[in-house]
Amino acid sequence: MERLFEIFFLIQFLLGYGSASTTNSSHIDQFSLLSLKSHITSDPYNKLSNNWTSKTSVCTWIGVSCNPQNRVIELNISNMELGGTIPPEIGNLSFLISLDMSENSFQGPIPPSIFTMPSLETLFLRNNSVSSGLPVDMCKHGLHRLKMLRMSYNNLYGVIPKSLDQCSQLEYISLLANNFSGHVPPEIGNLTGLHVLALGNNSLIGNIPKELGHLNNLETLHLGSNKLNGTVPKEIGNMTSLLELFLWENNLSGNIPKEIGHLNNLRRLWMGGNELNGSLPREIGTITSLFELNLMRNSLTGSIPKEIGHLSNLELLHLGFNRLSGPVPREIGNITAVLQLYLWGNLLSGNIPKEIGRLNNLEILDMGGNQLNGSLPSEIGNLSSIHTLYLWNNYLSGVIPKEFGKLKNLEDLLLLGNRLTGPLPTTLGNLSNLKKIILHSNKLNGNIPPSICNLTSLEFLHLSNNNFEGRIPQCLGNFSKSFQVLHLKENLLHGTLPRSLENCRQLLVLDVGNNKIKDVFPFWMETLLQLRILVLRSNRFNGIILLPSKSNSSFPKLQVFDIAQNSFTGSLPVRYLNNFRAMINATENITDNDWFRKYSESMKFVFKGLELPVERILTTFTTIDMSENDFSGSIPEVIGKLDSLRYLNLSYNDLTGRIPSSLGNMTLLESLDLSTNQLHGEIPRQLTKLTFLAKLNLSMNNLEGQIPQSHQFSTFDNDSYIGNPRLCGVPLTKKCVEGQNPVSLPPQEGDDEFGFFDGFTWQVVALGYGCGFLFGVTAGNIPKELGHLNNLETLHLGSNKLNGTVPKEIGNMTSLLELFLWENNLSGNIPKEIGHLNNLKRLWMGGNRLNGSLPREIGTITSLLELNLMRNLLTGSIPKEIGHLSNLEGLHLGENHFSGPVPREIGNITAVVYLYLWSNLLSGDIPKEIGRLQNIEILDMGSNRLNGSLPCEIGNLTSLHTLYLWNNNLTGNIPKELGHLNNLETLHMGTNKLTGQVPKEIGNITSLLELYLWENNLTGSIPKEIGHLSNLEILHLGDNQLSGPVPREIGNITAVQQLYLWRNVLSGDIPKEIGRLNHLVILDMGGNQLNGSLPSEIGNLTSIQTLYLWNNYLSGIIPKEIGKLKYLEDLQIMVNRLTGALPLTFFNVTTLKSVILSDNMLSGKLAREIGNLKSLQTLYLSNNILSGNIPGELFTANMITIQISHNFLEGSIPLDIERSQNLNYLNLAENNLTGILPSTIGKLSNLKTIILHSNKFNGNIPSSICNLTSLEFFHLSNNTFEGPIPQCFGNFSKFLQVLHLKENLLHGPIPSTFTQGCALDSLNLNSNQFEGTLPRSLANCRQLQVLDVGNNKIKDGFPFWMETLPELRVLVLRYNSFNGTILLPSKSNSSFPKLQVFDIAQNSFNGSLPVRYLNNFRAMINATVNMTDKDWFRKYDESMTFVFKGLEQPVERILTTFTTIDISENNFSSSIPEVLGKLDSLRYLNFSHNDLTGHIPSSLGNMTLLESLDLSTNQLHGKIPRQLTSLTFLAKLNLSMNNLEGQIPQSHQFLTFENDSYIGNEGLCGFPLTKKCGEGQNPVPLQPQEDDEEFGFLDGFTWQAVALGYACGFAFGVTAGHFMLRYGRPKWLVGFFEGFLMYV
Repeated sequence: MERLFEIFFLIQFLLGYGSASTTNSSHIDQFSLLSLKSHITSDPYNKLSNNWTSKTSVCTWIGVSCNPQNRVIELNISNMELGGTIPPEIGNLSFLISLDMSENSFQGPIPPSIFTMPSLETLFLRNNSVSSGLPVDMCKHGLHRLKMLRMSYNNLYGVIPKSLDQCSQLEYISLLANNFSGHVPPEIGNLTGLHVLALGNNSLIGNIPKELGHLNNLETLHLGSNKLNGTVPKEIGNMTSLLELFLWENNLSGNIPKEIGHLNNLRRLWMGGNELNGSLPREIGTITSLFELNLMRNSLTGSIPKEIGHLSNLELLHLGFNRLSGPVPREIGNITAVLQLYLWGNLLSGNIPKEIGRLNNLEILDMGGNQLNGSLPSEIGNLSSIHTLYLWNNYLSGVIPKEFGKLKNLEDLLLLGNRLTGPLPTTLGNLSNLKKIILHSNKLNGNIPPSICNLTSLEFLHLSNNNFEGRIPQCLGNFSKSFQVLHLKENLLHGTLPRSLENCRQLLVLDVGNNKIKDVFPFWMETLLQLRILVLRSNRFNGIILLPSKSNSSFPKLQVFDIAQNSFTGSLPVRYLNNFRAMINATENITDNDWFRKYSESMKFVFKGLELPVERILTTFTTIDMSENDFSGSIPEVIGKLDSLRYLNLSYNDLTGRIPSSLGNMTLLESLDLSTNQLHGEIPRQLTKLTFLAKLNLSMNNLEGQIPQSHQFSTFDNDSYIGNPRLCGVPLTKKCVEGQNPVSLPPQEGDDEFGFFDGFTWQVVALGYGCGFLFGVTAGNIPKELGHLNNLETLHLGSNKLNGTVPKEIGNMTSLLELFLWENNLSGNIPKEIGHLNNLKRLWMGGNRLNGSLPREIGTITSLLELNLMRNLLTGSIPKEIGHLSNLEGLHLGENHFSGPVPREIGNITAVVYLYLWSNLLSGDIPKEIGRLQNIEILDMGSNRLNGSLPCEIGNLTSLHTLYLWNNNLTGNIPKELGHLNNLETLHMGTNKLTGQVPKEIGNITSLLELYLWENNLTGSIPKEIGHLSNLEILHLGDNQLSGPVPREIGNITAVQQLYLWRNVLSGDIPKEIGRLNHLVILDMGGNQLNGSLPSEIGNLTSIQTLYLWNNYLSGIIPKEIGKLKYLEDLQIMVNRLTGALPLTFFNVTTLKSVILSDNMLSGKLAREIGNLKSLQTLYLSNNILSGNIPGELFTANMITIQISHNFLEGSIPLDIERSQNLNYLNLAENNLTGILPSTIGKLSNLKTIILHSNKFNGNIPSSICNLTSLEFFHLSNNTFEGPIPQCFGNFSKFLQVLHLKENLLHGPIPSTFTQGCALDSLNLNSNQFEGTLPRSLANCRQLQVLDVGNNKIKDGFPFWMETLPELRVLVLRYNSFNGTILLPSKSNSSFPKLQVFDIAQNSFNGSLPVRYLNNFRAMINATVNMTDKDWFRKYDESMTFVFKGLEQPVERILTTFTTIDISENNFSSSIPEVLGKLDSLRYLNFSHNDLTGHIPSSLGNMTLLESLDLSTNQLHGKIPRQLTSLTFLAKLNLSMNNLEGQIPQSHQFLTFENDSYIGNEGLCGFPLTKKCGEGQNPVPLQPQEDDEEFGFLDGFTWQAVALGYACGFAFGVTAGHFMLRYGRPKWLVGFFEGFLMYV
């Protein structure tokens, strides 16, 4: 009721209620505030709703203050949690001095009326959600008294108005934390009364205006967290009243101006997070008032100035993550007020100054990640206030001083990654507040002192990678209820595990791996409910793990259980395997908190003894490693419950029995190692369900039967199975049906780095389990002062971020034995002074940006054993002095820009074992002297420009096991001497120009594992001796010219896994012996001339995953044995002559992902069993003779591509298509399909291509197509679809490029909804019944290249608005009702700039010919290949058609140079303009059936590429210009039915034309007409008869844009062949066909 009264009051007020001016004025204020109230939608505490009523005076309302005249002068409704919008009526409070609506939830724009309030001095809208820009003139019409403007923490946007300077009384501006953009207005510098300017946390750009230096009274300047760039202006030093300067988090660069030292009152200076460089100005020491100095995360260089010690009031100093170098100045001890000191991540060196001990107020000291050396000063013990001490990753040495025990407030101690020695001081036990001790990766020794147990607050103890010995203190679990992480790995600890740890109820991680602890399994730990990681590996634990449990829930959160490399016996611990809940059905296990972030440990896996780091461990990481123990018994089935386990290692035990099939339930398993046990039986096929499995090792057991072939099992190699004599199938050499059992070799030592997980260890490093492993931050130049280190033997600066050049002074370090500078950013030349290092043995400078030549002085370092300069930018030739390095064992110059020949002197480095010259620009012959390198094992000269033939001396390198010569220009024969290389394992000579035959001697290299000879010019047959290579795993002979049959002996290389013979000239049958290759994974024999049928023995290739036999002459049926290929994923046998139906067994190969059988003669129906192929993603069966209905079972969930065009399929598309939600491509064109297009197709949201043309579909196009927002290609031409096109077709898919609906029964208007950004390339609506006008919105389709709306009922004028479409190539408007002239003035200087086809025939255009266009068709002028320089034609699959006197004949292929103009059958008058002759690249011109007059212009003789010219049925007169005889490509001419006269020219192509070209011109004479030019009788020319039309000449043409159409050549199709054969004329056309017939 009260609400109604207020509304009544407002209405009365608006009607003029009240008369006295004072009363009216107070009513204005009341009305304004009630309007504000009515816009408040949230008042949770009813502060206004119960108080602001019209029954009481406005001056009594909450938050309102009035003057004596009862006018509102102050409104303060801040902090009331109000929500709503601000109405414009608030601006009527004309006496308002202060407006404060801060700390609420107002939204919407700020009404402009606020900015016209004349009395306003304070405007506070802080911390709302208002969103609008500030008016550019906000201070021009009001606010002249404004002093305080506070609008921070909103959503304001736009630029900051320049007019702010006209609010001349402003003292406070805060626009923090909005979305302002643009520049900081320099006009703000005029507000000299300003005290606070806060514009931070926006998106401001540009420089800091120097005009701000005028603000002498400014106390706070906050420009932080923007995008400002440029330098810090020196004028900032004029702001001498400044107390706070915040410029952090911008893109500021340049030096810090020394004028900053003038800011004598400054307390806070924050400039971190920029790109400032140069040194820290010493003038900063004059700002003695400074409390906080933050310059972190810049690029500052030089030393820390000693003047920093003058800042006696400084509490925060943050210089971290710069490039500061030199020592820490002793004067730093003078800033005794400092609380936080951050110097981390620099290049600081020298000792930690003992003066640091004066900083007795210091709470945080972080000097980690520098190059500090020397010992820890005992004075650190004076830092009595310190709670965080970080000195990690330096070169500190010596002992930890006992004075550390005085740091009573210390909580975090990080000294990791140094060179500290000696024992832990017992005084550390005094630090009762200590929470983290991280001392790993030092050289500490002695016992762990029992005093550590006094640390009652300890949470994290990390002492790994040291030399601690003795026992672990037994009290370790009794002292701290907060203890969470204990890392003691890689020490020398012995004794037993302290039982007291069972009291650590919060323990998360226990790692005591790699020690000498001798104990039984700690059953007592199983009740630690929080334990995630338990690592006991590589100790002396022993005994069984079978004791009865004391708990119903053992290790409930354990994710890592690593007890490898101990002496445990008995059965596996079934009780634990049954209860590891964190490994069961746990998508994110139970690691749903951020505990990983607390630790600095990275994980390492051991690959057969070689530790490799794992950079990041998921929260889902789970593992069990019980390898290298003495466990016996079987693997329990219950282990399969652990379906969230990632890594399982039970290797090197005495386990027996079968592999449980339940392991197949562990669907997240990534690594499985059961090797070196006594397991027997078959490998369970259920293991093929482990689709994440990346590593598998089942070697050295007694397994038998066929190796499963599916999913990941197809990726494993021999090493996974060796040592199981009864196993057979790929990848082993043993064939499952054979009786012979080849002996499997054990793994070799050299295989370690390629093996699988056989264990893992743990190691603590920064940002471990959560954030990966971070490498060091060493950067800057190599100091030349290092040259003073005359006694230095090893200098290792590798894998940092060093830049600059290598200092020549490095040549002074004559004692140097090892120099490692690899993996930095070093540039410049290698100094020649490096030749002075006469004792150097190892020089590694690879992975930099070094340039220039390799100094010949390198040859003087004769002591050199290893020289690695790979991956640089070195140029020039390899100096011949390299031959002096007689002791060199490893030379790596790969990945540089070396050029010139390989020096012959390289043959002198006879000690060399590894020689890498790959990926350079080396040329010339391979020197024969290379044959002297008797010790060489690896020779890699691949990817150069070497030429000439291979020297036969290469056969002398009998130690060679790897030879890479790939990607060169080598020629000649392969020398037979290669057969001497008895140790060769890898031979790669692919991508050269080698000729001749493959030498039969290659069969002598029985050690060969990999042979690559692909992409050469080898000829002849494949030698049968290839069958001797029984160890060969990869044979690649593809892309040569090898001929003859595939030798039957190829069946003897039973170890082969990959066999490539593609793109040769091989012929004959596929030998049935190929069926012996039961390890074969990939077989590619495509692109040959193989014939005969597919051998049934191909079904024995039980390991095969990829089978390619494409483009051959194979015939016959697909054998039913193909159904045995249980692991086949990719099958390609397209373009052959296969017949018959797909065998039903084919559908048993459920692993198939891709089937391509197109272009054969396969017949029969598609069986419903195709639905068994659940993994199938790609199916190509086009161009066969398949019939019957499409089975609904075809549409499985994984299907992506279906291409079954050009068959005889019938029936409708099944509704089941909706099951294929991943379908991307659907092509069923050229079949006999009927019915309607199912609306369910609209549910396939991933569909990009639909091609259904040339079928018998009917009905409407379903509107559900509009749901396909990713559709790119839609082709339904040549069907009987009817009704209108859905209007959405203009805008439903922003990706739609091709829309072809030609030759249907569609009607209605063309959609007018083509929106801005339309991606359409081609629109073909030819031969329908569309009506109305051409939609103007097509002008939005800026990529449109083809528009064909011919043969419809469109009535419109010429679309001049299309002439600016920049990509339009084809415009077809023929056979509609277009009308009017084409003479409007152009809006563009370039009309139709790329148009090649201009067809407006059979309309009602009139007036003169469009000279403006003829003069500007640039794509038809001087364009050998026109402007069709893209492959856009490939997108379309419609053919063009020419009209042969009313009969349309298809043209299968159109040249990229195709250009045509057809304006025939209109009402054009006037003469043919001379300018037409400019179109010298025009191919076809048709002006027939108009009312053109005048002469034929002689300029047409310039159109030298013209092939067809039709000017018939006009009113042309005069003679035929003789210049037309220069048209030597002219194949068709029609000048009939005009008034031409005189003699017909007799030259070139004019001699080939017949009477029909000239009839109807009574004044013409000469051959081929019967009228002679000198005779008086003029025989009447015959008119063409009706029966002649179908074999006449071209008198017009129409266009339909599609596949390879306008693109790739003009050739008349086979349809035209019918009438040529039948009638035998015209002769010119027969000749034309014989010369240009092509196939698409």
